[in-house]
Amino acid sequence: MEDALFRQQGFNQFGLVVNTNQNIDEVRQAGVEGIVEASDWLIPGLDFEVNASFVDSEIISNPSLPVSEGKQFPRIPYWRANGSIRYAITDTVKASVGFRMNTETGNNLEHTQFGDTFGYASEQFTVDTRVSWNVTDHAELSFGIDNINNDKAWAFHPFPQRTFVLEAKWRQ
Repeated sequence: MEDALFRQQGFNQFGLVVNTNQNIDEVRQAGVEGIVEASDWLIPGLDFEVNASFVDSEIISNPSLPVSEGKQFPRIPYWRANGSIRYAITDTVKASVGFRMNTETGNNLEHTQFGDTFGYASEQFTVDTRVSWNVTDHAELSFGIDNINNDKAWAFHPFPQRTFVLEAKWRQ
């Protein structure tokens, strides 16, 4: 990719935060993604899906900031994956467990800023659970826990930590 733009935040000589937009001459992105899905895996009612991707996003040419050449493009993790496993316990009760993850990524072009705080993109691994009950053909109740492992992750802003969820749905 030629002529990529990146908004970088840093400090000036007086210690004040400044934002600059930088034109990057060339960025090369190469990657691979895999997806696996199965229904009635091993036993009837057990389904799963998993996907994972690897992206190498290298800054090839950046005369404005040569120290950034050869570095991973900011906020693009090398690895990302997510998946879920679902089981129909009965015809009316279903349970699921899912996960999301990504590896740590730099926050600036020099690839020197990493963090688990406001303004950064951090490593993440969360697990979510859910149990759903079809009370009738029209009504469903669900209970779940999102981020059950209480991972404290950031993508500029904080992701929600452990959250308890109670849902009621009505279908016609």
